[in-house]
Amino acid sequence: MSTVINGYRLTKELSNENAGMCTWGFAVKNGHEYFIKQFLNPKYPDSNGRLSPALVEKMRSAADAVFRKRKQFYDRLRECRTGNNVVVEEYFRSGNFYYAVSDRIRGPYLTVEQIAALPDEKKQVLIRAILFNVMQFHEKNIVHSDLKPDNIMVRRTAEGYCTAKIIDFDAGFFSFDPPKEISGDQVYFPPEVLLYNMGREAVISEKGDIFALGLLFHQYWCGVLPGFNREEHRYASEALLEGDALQLSVHAMPENVSRLLARMLSIDPADRPTAREAWESLSEKIIRVLNTQFYELSDDDL
Repeated sequence: MSTVINGYRLTKELSNENAGMCTWGFAVKNGHEYFIKQFLNPKYPDSNGRLSPALVEKMRSAADAVFRKRKQFYDRLRECRTGNNVVVEEYFRSGNFYYAVSDRIRGPYLTVEQIAALPDEKKQVLIRAILFNVMQFHEKNIVHSDLKPDNIMVRRTAEGYCTAKIIDFDAGFFSFDPPKEISGDQVYFPPEVLLYNMGREAVISEKGDIFALGLLFHQYWCGVLPGFNREEHRYASEALLEGDALQLSVHAMPENVSRLLARMLSIDPADRPTAREAWESLSEKIIRVLNTQFYELSDDDL
């Protein structure tokens, strides 16, 4: 018999495969498919006599405080529902653990290499569509903090263009209240996050996502990250902080795209555009195919 958690019947048992401090699986509730994530920290303690009542109460109070703060974040995120921002539909505690549930997103999805092989117009439409969705949550002071290929799932549409679903906001936070240490993939970290995580003074804002998107969009256009001295530096942000410039493949991109990416990859967050400014800077001729108007292929069409 499959496990049921708060009414969600697991169709894939929870696993920590590629998951860090959580486990995940798939579930069904009321005929709808979901992705379910179980957080391993904080854990709501049992009152089983092994801990003093005072310590149990203190640990429960701390866990509930984390829950309330995270629930506020997920509640605000639901206001950014565009159809392509995959929001947390329910966040709850069951037993000792806290869970987040979102819609299950099925493939197939395009790889970075497949995206780079698309015609220029279709790549520009895709980039503009992603910026439109990012703009929605940035204007609610939400930072995703982990924008990378695995968390932007690109799919073909019936018209032959592409749309993208942005997933996994679990490293996210409000820009006015960053965590003590910011999580995410260091390959896509902006310079200020590297500094912040080392305990140095840094301005943390939505512009960190803009830097990550600058790296990602270069991959979408050219198939690779911008160039830098990889013998001396592990990450693009590290190269910038140590005085090296990033080499963009400007000859492989239209001028408006290369200018935009150069701004998005500025070392100073103040020099980067907002998501809205980046969105508006791309050609207005492609506005007719904004992602909000896309007709997606059904699984039967694939």
